[in-house]
Amino acid sequence: MSGLKHHYVAIVDDDESVCRSLGRLLGTAGFQPVTYLSAEAFLDDTKRPRFDCLVLDIQLEGITGLELR
Repeated sequence: MSGLKHHYVAIVDDDESVCRSLGRLLGTAGFQPVTYLSAEAFLDDTKRPRFDCLVLDIQLEGITGLELR
């Protein structure tokens, strides 16, 4: 391996188009985006990487972004 560190960014938003757009934007900037359509999906992902950053919609259905933080 070349020793490159991946910078993972979690995007949690219930709007699929927002997830897709932010994922593409962050990907072109060299980040490794991982998108989730709910806080529950984020929490249920047992194989998620260690994230360097979390982009979070605070007005989610179910568990809100404020509750997730």
